[in-house]
Amino acid sequence: MRQSIILFFVAVAFLLPAGAQSRETKQLQVTLAPTPKFIPRHTGSGDFDFDGNGPEVRSVIKLEIRNERELWLSVYLNARESKKDYTSVEGSMEYKVCAFSGRIVNILSTASTIHQYRDSNHEEDSYTLPQGELVATIVYVGDTDGNEAGTRTGLTVTFQPVILLVEKDAQPLPSSLLWQIPFAKAAFRSSHNSYSGDEVGTIADQLHSGVRGIELDFHDNDIEQVHDFQVGHGWAGHEVCHEGTNPESDRLGDWLRCIRDWSDHHPGHSPITVFLDIKDDLTDNPIAYGYHFLDAKVREAFAPKLLTPAEYDGQKTVAELHDRLLVVLSGDEKTKREYKAKLANGRSCFIDGGRERSEILSEADVVNLDFSELADNDDLRAWALQQVQNNRIVRFYNYNPDWLNREPKTIWPAAVCNFPSTDHPSATWYQNDFAYVPHYLTTVCCTSPAAEQK
Repeated sequence: MRQSIILFFVAVAFLLPAGAQSRETKQLQVTLAPTPKFIPRHTGSGDFDFDGNGPEVRSVIKLEIRNERELWLSVYLNARESKKDYTSVEGSMEYKVCAFSGRIVNILSTASTIHQYRDSNHEEDSYTLPQGELVATIVYVGDTDGNEAGTRTGLTVTFQPVILLVEKDAQPLPSSLLWQIPFAKAAFRSSHNSYSGDEVGTIADQLHSGVRGIELDFHDNDIEQVHDFQVGHGWAGHEVCHEGTNPESDRLGDWLRCIRDWSDHHPGHSPITVFLDIKDDLTDNPIAYGYHFLDAKVREAFAPKLLTPAEYDGQKTVAELHDRLLVVLSGDEKTKREYKAKLANGRSCFIDGGRERSEILSEADVVNLDFSELADNDDLRAWALQQVQNNRIVRFYNYNPDWLNREPKTIWPAAVCNFPSTDHPSATWYQNDFAYVPHYLTTVCCTSPAAEQK
């Protein structure tokens, strides 16, 4: 007997002959689709060019069972120049390969592959692995003619058939079930102060790795001279990383276009939500540079992909919103309140509010809470859960498991939200948290757009 079904990032699934099955379990063979190209971020203090010195390349590809019914794939890549200044890249991506209606008992075939080599040219390097490995082929880009660390160096992977032992009645869930949920019932990886570089990575790094919630703080300093708002934490340019593919300027318009450019080059991605944290009161600016100017900047950068509040009805699914860009205004309360009142249904941006500010929360499209305040606050967590169950979009910023006074230190048993925003989006503990997403939320923020094609 054979079964054919489209799996999330899985091309084919079919039953093995009946003789290979026990009374309570059965074996399934799944064929994984190739990975999208994974480009890890630049690390260390070296420049961005391997310059003919290797690099020494090592990859680790693994399958594992999570949450009993989910099959996850992780891909790790490290490449390091063989001499000073030791240019290097390192990083990993992981995503849910597929989910089943019943329990996955075991992975019977090889579940991991480790591969390494030294690059010696400027061409792609292709390797075919022997039968019995998880991986069939790996195609690397190591050194190139020019800068490549963080922008070109990477790999793609194809796979040998994978044999699973599953409960007798377990069936693969088609990808459409993961996409046909309301946006407000989806959980997305999210970064805090996304412009800051270092562990956060570049904007492209984050989007490549599956982050779908981006935060940009901005100021109105010197706006009449610069003719734009400027990104920064405490002030314009503060803690802003201009390395790699990040914009060279602090202008907000350039950072928005950086996100738009990534979107344009990766069709099929799940929706990206940009949180703009207003650090100054825009209502006291000259009218030409107030919130009307901000609204126009957002529309100029993101239209026609922009999803406006007037279009969003609270029921749209992730599939319906693929390739769309949403903007949420955070920060200065007076600006947000006046912005919504004056622009009404013609506005480009959603606005947020927190529980402690009831006057703005009643008007807010998005609930935004400090995780450090609710991590072990039962009442506040219960209130946040009620917001999610009422189809409100909820974000936690400042998410860090150190705020949790218990074990295991995972977010989902502690609180529920759509956008858990962290300074450590590539950390293993953060990625692993998504295995705990409760049944009323579904993780659809897979790491790469090719994996997200419907």
